[in-house]
Amino acid sequence: MRKPAPRSHWHAKGALLALALAVGVLALFLPYGTAKADAPPFHISYGVTASNNVAGNPADLHHVFNVGDDPWPAAMFENQVTFDPPEWGLAAGSSVPTGAVVGKLISDTMLGWFNNPCAATYGGQLVIDFDPVLNCSTNTAVTVTFAQQFGDTNSNGIPDGCDKYPDFLNTMFPGLTPVARYASFEWLSSIWTSVNFVAFDTGTTLDLPGYPDPSGLGYPSVSVVNDPTGPLVPDQITDLCPPLSTDTYDYAFTLDNPNTTGVDESGYVWRTNPELPGTYSFTCWSTSFRDADNDDYDNDIDTCPHIANNGDARVLYSGDADGDGLDSACDPNDADNLRDPDGDGFPNRQDNCPLVSNTSQDDTDLDGIGDACDQDDWNNDGDTTDPGEPTGFDSATPDGEYAEVTTTDDILISSVSVGGLAELPDVSDSSSRTYIALAGLAAAALVALGAGAWYTRRRWPS
Repeated sequence: MRKPAPRSHWHAKGALLALALAVGVLALFLPYGTAKADAPPFHISYGVTASNNVAGNPADLHHVFNVGDDPWPAAMFENQVTFDPPEWGLAAGSSVPTGAVVGKLISDTMLGWFNNPCAATYGGQLVIDFDPVLNCSTNTAVTVTFAQQFGDTNSNGIPDGCDKYPDFLNTMFPGLTPVARYASFEWLSSIWTSVNFVAFDTGTTLDLPGYPDPSGLGYPSVSVVNDPTGPLVPDQITDLCPPLSTDTYDYAFTLDNPNTTGVDESGYVWRTNPELPGTYSFTCWSTSFRDADNDDYDNDIDTCPHIANNGDARVLYSGDADGDGLDSACDPNDADNLRDPDGDGFPNRQDNCPLVSNTSQDDTDLDGIGDACDQDDWNNDGDTTDPGEPTGFDSATPDGEYAEVTTTDDILISSVSVGGLAELPDVSDSSSRTYIALAGLAAAALVALGAGAWYTRRRWPS
């Protein structure tokens, strides 16, 4: 498996209760410059609801982002950015106490474990709650490293990665200071994992291929899992597939952080409806991974990205007689059952060059195929007749096209209330403090265990 990015992600656990009158009709998934001719199938859905529709009122938001798998094969997303309408109120991070609880995230995705296929029979789903999500510092001059962010050096009950700014975010967003940053730090599968949600000012342009014109779209929000600038290391999750879904929630008002003493962070307004009645559009932009050989398995899951598979990548032994994760289309010996034939420590389904040793997993062109094999000569032996070695590829040319989809969801804001608050699951007992979705967090819902994510999925080049 080609792992240019982290190996985990998030989930939206079922549809949330749509508010009786607070609107938000799930958009039909109309593509925004959708799929180029050779792009893989890419099934995206997105929706947002609010807890009330009164102009100027604090209100909860709930975003749902899904990557579907029907029909299969279907590509996973590489990039995703959500835009809140510019009229929607978002409290500046500096106006709310650091460490205040502002929301939560629930993620659910399909995984392959220990070099098994990404299917329920051999792998399984991972459901993770990132709870609580805290308001964190946006001071880009006072930083901590990835490892330091999980500590609490001043014993104030707030992780150092919240009190200070993670240095890898400066590397990823040079010269940019977010309007707000929210983060969650969780102990998952014997390893600390962080998710940083970063919201930038309206009109901010981000360095992503195909990034839409941000004019008028609102606050771009992105999410970063762990440290994408750090090295990749082998871990137990070796495959990642649709379906993936995420429920992201934000509070209208902040809640108190129970880990702090002597301070009450509750009651600060975090999100408010637009001041004027009208219809307001939320936008979700996303792109898929590429598919070099047009077999509808994206490069990130395809262990033979340069030649069409003989079997189904999600079924054990399908086109893979020895069950080592390499399809027979490129397996030099489909009876040897070598799960790491190149000896670099990354099993085949996790290795972005399974037949060429590459401990760095470098992927300069971010196409899901490692530099070590992203060229005419599959294994640099001067022989282009080896199994799975086509011609016409080189490290400077992205392999395959990506599908690009933009969806919108509208919320109608009125001058007077047209109904009561809908009850959302797992909310606090205060009617003014229900959960709402953090814009842009939906895509973040993937949990990368021991890896990193760039806008959740993109591998940062070394």
